[in-house]
Amino acid sequence: MLGIAFSADGIRVVAASNDALRSFVCEWPIGAGEPSVRELDDQLTAVAFGAHGEMLSARAGDHALVLKRGPEAADQILLPPHPSWVGALGLASDAHAAFWGDENGGVGIWRFGDVRGVRMLQRRGGRVDAIAVSADGRRLASAGHDGTVHVWDVEGSLVRTIRIGTDAVLALALSADGTRALTGGWEGRVGLWDVDAGDRILDLGSHDSRVSSVALSSDGRLALSGGFDATARLWRIRDGAELATLRGHRDAVVSVSISPDSALGATADADGIVKVWNLATASEIGCNEREGSMGAGGRSPFADIGRNTSVSERE
Repeated sequence: MLGIAFSADGIRVVAASNDALRSFVCEWPIGAGEPSVRELDDQLTAVAFGAHGEMLSARAGDHALVLKRGPEAADQILLPPHPSWVGALGLASDAHAAFWGDENGGVGIWRFGDVRGVRMLQRRGGRVDAIAVSADGRRLASAGHDGTVHVWDVEGSLVRTIRIGTDAVLALALSADGTRALTGGWEGRVGLWDVDAGDRILDLGSHDSRVSSVALSSDGRLALSGGFDATARLWRIRDGAELATLRGHRDAVVSVSISPDSALGATADADGIVKVWNLATASEIGCNEREGSMGAGGRSPFADIGRNTSVSERE
């Protein structure tokens, strides 16, 4: 599984995955609607989803970045020739720019329609495992094996380097305004950081194994993390309390997402199993059962999920 996200209106779950021969994108409605599975001709190494249905992907082999704005329309660019595997992507909220990180520590910007092509923000360092973009589109951040988080403004000027420590940073999210960073590391720790000061705000706790994905709610009150211990964990940002451990996956939880209204969480594991959770009750309320499954009879596996959930008891 490469990545999972809720749509901006919160009524669809979108996931991208690879198997041995192909890549595919699944879209499942939350409630009524037709699910879809779209096969892709290329193997992908990373994906990022935009606020309005866009999907940015990195293609294996030729290092091309491809932005899909719809079923047919696409932009693409070949990155400067180098042997680096692109393993992390981010997309600006208005889909005007893409950001990537590679295994040699390179981080770059691709501005759509800019005749100058791509711009490198850094060319070498520890492997980049995560890219995050703030919802307001003003800041982007990268993190990786060197135990640091680098934060830039959208013009490419370095704002802050945060030294997390010796622990490789494998997962990263930014708050909506880009002033806070949520990190997950190799040793299982989850932390919240003040971007402008470069200081740790609090330790949220830890998984029993390395953390592979983190997400912040749009209102900044909740955090969700997924780990190689096959769990996802829900945290309250106000005091760092662990509100729930979400169990049920049999393999590493490699991607997590929180719905725009903070009512639902989505988790995906390395076997391609996708689950949707009511975050107020920490209960599983939908599962795709197998990788690429559209549900029985072409019905979405999340068709029966209602939207009367509440996060009030979690605040």
